[in-house]
Amino acid sequence: RDKLPALVNEDKITVFNKTGELSNVEHDCAIFDCQGKIGYVAVLMDSLNDQENAKQTIRKIGKHISDFFIRIQRN
Repeated sequence: RDKLPALVNEDKITVFNKTGELSNVEHDCAIFDCQGKIGYVAVLMDSLNDQENAKQTIRKIGKHISDFFIRIQRN
């Protein structure tokens, strides 16, 4: 749970994900479920020089998606 779901508030959003990694490659595909609102996300990154930086980017993408779901849930 170190990529897309890493920064997600899992009390509010359920995330089902499958990661993948090879040399210079990081992937994560996920289903976000926020009270019945569903989002499908795939992040595929290759030709990487810094895989840890790529993981951090994927974490931030997951956080942005999570924040979006929480924001629309309030409206």
